[in-house]
Amino acid sequence: MKMKPSNLCECVDAQWCKPVSSEIAETIEAMFAGNLKAKAKFEKSPNQPEPYVAATGMNLSEEQAINLQQILDTIPERVTGEQFWELAEEYQGCIVREQPNYMLYLFCYPWELDERFDQLYFQPQLKKVP
Repeated sequence: MKMKPSNLCECVDAQWCKPVSSEIAETIEAMFAGNLKAKAKFEKSPNQPEPYVAATGMNLSEEQAINLQQILDTIPERVTGEQFWELAEEYQGCIVREQPNYMLYLFCYPWELDERFDQLYFQPQLKKVP
């Protein structure tokens, strides 16, 4: 087994996880004792994976972009895709597959679902395509 320091944090099914043996735990502790820089970096690392990103290309006028941004600034902290598009319904016709001038980003964690098991999204962002 390689004992290479890594700060990777990912989401996996809990059934795949098991405690390490006491021998491996001692090896990890010894590795950190011998590499304080790696230990400090590990301890400062966030213990949550990066969120998934749903990206949607849009063609918007400047006025539409301003109005959509106002909607984004007022939506609830967590919304389903259906709830989001109910709030931004008039902009569904602006979705394009090719050559968008704006990108709409919705973030989510795979384990955050509502009572109907619909994905919950957060922190929508609208960015102009350079």
